[in-house]
Amino acid sequence: MYVVAVSGRRTLRRAASVFALVTVWAGGAMAAPRKPAEPKPAPAPARDERPDKTERAVVYDDRYRAPARDLLLTPANERKALALVFFMQGTLAEEAGEPDKALPFYLKSLTSDPANVTLALKVSSEFVRRGDTNEAVELLKDAIKAVPTEASPNLALAFIYLRSLRKPDLAVKCANVALEIAPENAAGYAYLAEAYTALNQPAKAQAVLDRAMKAKSRDPQFWLRIGELHRQVLIRDEPKKAPKESVDRTAAPFAKALSLAPDDVEVLNPVATLYSFIGWTGEAIPLYLKILEKSPNQPSVREKLAYSYLQSEQRPKAIETLEAILKQDPSKLFAYEMLAKIYEDDKQFDRAIVNYEQMLLLNPNQPAAYERVAELFAIQLKRPDKAVEVLSDARRRFPDLPGFTYLLARVLAIAKRFPEALSMFEQTIAEAEQSQDSMINGGFYFDWGTTAEQAGRIDKAADLFRKCLKIESEPRIIAQASNYLGYMWVERNENLEEAGQLIQRALQIDPQNGAYLDSLGWYYFRAGKFDKALTELLRAVEQTSPPDATVYDHLGDTYLKLKNEPQALTYWQKAMELEPENQKIAAKISELKSKPTASAAPAASRP
Repeated sequence: MYVVAVSGRRTLRRAASVFALVTVWAGGAMAAPRKPAEPKPAPAPARDERPDKTERAVVYDDRYRAPARDLLLTPANERKALALVFFMQGTLAEEAGEPDKALPFYLKSLTSDPANVTLALKVSSEFVRRGDTNEAVELLKDAIKAVPTEASPNLALAFIYLRSLRKPDLAVKCANVALEIAPENAAGYAYLAEAYTALNQPAKAQAVLDRAMKAKSRDPQFWLRIGELHRQVLIRDEPKKAPKESVDRTAAPFAKALSLAPDDVEVLNPVATLYSFIGWTGEAIPLYLKILEKSPNQPSVREKLAYSYLQSEQRPKAIETLEAILKQDPSKLFAYEMLAKIYEDDKQFDRAIVNYEQMLLLNPNQPAAYERVAELFAIQLKRPDKAVEVLSDARRRFPDLPGFTYLLARVLAIAKRFPEALSMFEQTIAEAEQSQDSMINGGFYFDWGTTAEQAGRIDKAADLFRKCLKIESEPRIIAQASNYLGYMWVERNENLEEAGQLIQRALQIDPQNGAYLDSLGWYYFRAGKFDKALTELLRAVEQTSPPDATVYDHLGDTYLKLKNEPQALTYWQKAMELEPENQKIAAKISELKSKPTASAAPAASRP
């Protein structure tokens, strides 16, 4: 085999030299010998000069002699010389930016010398890139015939059969041949396992892993590749669902690589990453720390270390690691994001917002961060007006994202700025029709309907809920909309028949929902069926967590209708404990206590 590589300004000079050498080596086969020139006669001496009596030898130039027989190339070497010429011509064409002209020269070179495996692999790869896999296959078969002890052409054939031609059965044969030649070539095991997987033969794919583990390689990179092959076959991307045996088998080749190179960062890093991936954070953390001892300036390793600390519930150390990253480089967005999520999980919402805002200072083009900050302000910190500011800024910055208009409408409703909220819902439809009409779904109409109901626009709310129920297919939203519309009518003591049907529909979907049971109990109350109301409301109390003042209030009203004033007083008082500012319930308690029979009544027998 041979490989010639020339580049730069010296390319032409070297090529010329090669051509000259090949011409000489080839002798008569490459160029006809030139006829020796006859010696010129010595000039006659001048009259007044005496001729030199010294004898002189006539010297012939060897370049003009025919090569000696022992210098002539054999036919095999002559073919190699010719192959070299074509190879150089192809190289010159390729370096001149003319790959299409180079390819014919390379093919001529391979015709003269099919044993040039390196060139055969290069040309076959080019054929695959051009979609001419048949030519690539034939080329590689010729290389295999010429050099049957080389594994690489068989591996290349296995790859083509597997990925391009979708013939895994042929890939199996080629990969097996390659492994017989080179049993410590990780690619052979990878192609063989992939081929068996494609043939739906998982047992044989796993047998390939067992075969690989018997290799005698002392190369840690070989074992890392075998370990990655184990991960792909046994675990894929779901380590939590994988059996313990599969996890242990996957870790084994990584551990072998680590034992061969315990101080090599190029080995420590992938091993630690695998350990973290499968949940072995106790083993991963020391490896990451060892990497940082040897090479401290690796923020990606610190990020993995922080993640491992989080996995192992060592949150203070995770925070410490992330802060160290930011101290070294305050522009690392991932560190702010991880800190924000940690503080959010710890319910330190102010600190979470600070880190999200740092992210936005470094890179304002992060819609998800705006959304998260707005939600924290609106829901967790009960500061919807601040959330409105954030979302208004986001709308200006991302005018093509109608989702921010929708979110702003919902936050305005939370802030009880109902006219503005209703206007934003209208605006959302106009914006979404231009770029994201899939947003206008049943959930959207449900949110709009609840806002309209809170704004006192009852007819508008009813229309919106009906639109929701007409287009929605998700059972959860159907149940919510049915219950909301039904309860709205019950509260107003209107359309009770339709209200009862809607509430029953919600309960068919979610029969243990405390809010839906409360709606049903209240429907029976409005219908004058107080015994049924009591049954459903007591069930609602059992299914509602945390306790809800509305359910207790309804129970109080029901017990009063059933002439059980002590129980009525008990549940109203429970409601007042949850809502001490509720004046309506306070008035009921005051009125009941003013009756002389209320305080003298026996204790309640039911909770």
